[in-house]
Amino acid sequence: MLRWRRIASVAEFDLLWPLLADAVGRADAERQASLRDRYLDLPDHRLYAVDDAGSGIGVIGVRMQGGAPHEGEIVHIAVRRDCRGKGYGRLILQGLAELESSVETWTAETDDDALGFYQALGFRTEDLGERYPGVRRYRCSLQAK
Repeated sequence: MLRWRRIASVAEFDLLWPLLADAVGRADAERQASLRDRYLDLPDHRLYAVDDAGSGIGVIGVRMQGGAPHEGEIVHIAVRRDCRGKGYGRLILQGLAELESSVETWTAETDDDALGFYQALGFRTEDLGERYPGVRRYRCSLQAK
């Protein structure tokens, strides 16, 4: 059974950084500080650690958007390397939907590497073209049930 905890301290964030670093393009000290400030200081950003049987298996960062309908953006998602391919990503997104049950639409921006993951979960995808040199990006969206 997965256990969720919202990351609320610098120490917790820094312990999770090696895992979160897998989900960011540039994982240097400057990027670490920027994301730490965003997730710990901005009220619309939330970072959750996900544990299974007492072992940390993943992390997910979201940005909540108000208004009607209420939207949430998946900004970062990472599963520990030795836990990949075992369904944890799907379980993390399902748990997030329960945890943030007021969200009516989830969105994410991704690349070719993770496009199939989002499509397998029922996300609609829109090709955004080459947003960075040599990197095609996609906007994914899913209506919550």
